Amino acid sequence: MKANEIGQNPWTREQMTADVQEFAELYSKRPLQQNTGGMGAPHMFATWFIARRLAPEFIVESGIWRGQSTWLLEQACPDAEIHSIDLYLDKRIYISPRVHYHDSDFTEIDWTDIAGPRALVFFDDHQDAYNRLMQSYWFGFEHVIFEDNYPLGKAISTR
Repeated sequence: MKANEIGQNPWTREQMTADVQEFAELYSKRPLQQNTGGMGAPHMFATWFIARRLAPEFIVESGIWRGQSTWLLEQACPDAEIHSIDLYLDKRIYISPRVHYHDSDFTEIDWTDIAGPRALVFFDDHQDAYNRLMQSYWFGFEHVIFEDNYPLGKAISTR
């Protein structure tokens, strides 16, 4: 292992490039063609690819915004039970009848029954990633994705 590597790569470049065309077709069918302030194609591909490969039974999505990531996670894992959290559920455009919606913070819900190797947490809630990682660990989650888009030219505050 090289000094700048952390662990083994779980997927090969060939596996990722082989899925690009399938994703492109899916992406063209997304419910929000203009998703300003939300995920764009590169982040959507990474999330979709990772979720598909992990194939979790449960997904917890913290940060819904307009619902594009909810739709994406449904497409990636059609058999998963999905729990989507946002304090402002009135901002959703895409709303799924098969998703469990919550208007509380991630930490205010008891996830211990679904946490573990068969679950995935997707954070796009613009909260402190270190704290969210520790909270996920405390509940027992093993798979976590962080996705946050910051405006171009804006630095992340360290205060």
